[in-house]
Amino acid sequence: AQKEPGFNSGFKGVGISSGSYFAEIAQRSFSHSVLSRPFESGNQDMVSFGTLAAETAYDLIGMNQEIVARLILILCAAGDIRGLKNLSKSNQQLHKKVRLLAGRRKEDAPGLGEDIAHIASAIRLRSL
Repeated sequence: AQKEPGFNSGFKGVGISSGSYFAEIAQRSFSHSVLSRPFESGNQDMVSFGTLAAETAYDLIGMNQEIVARLILILCAAGDIRGLKNLSKSNQQLHKKVRLLAGRRKEDAPGLGEDIAHIASAIRLRSL
């Protein structure tokens, strides 16, 4: 039995918050051109939203990398629980690399956010 029943929920919170990220990505993925407003008495009503689109894309790529990091940590936790032999060879190799960056967690812990950040950074640097 757990020391504090109901407190430790594994990766449930990670999954729920990932759903929130998915929703934000969907919300922010619409065309920025619908925000265009005429100004200068209608003389300049075509405005480039390229800079805004680039900034938004950069943010959303980072959010996607964090979601993938969360999914990788969930995969690794499943391998820890069910046995690595149940993972494919490539996922076993991934598990080994991930465990060098983020150790196995048996309980919810404040450090989980740091683990997610380390894995997301490794994805960004293409070292994972």
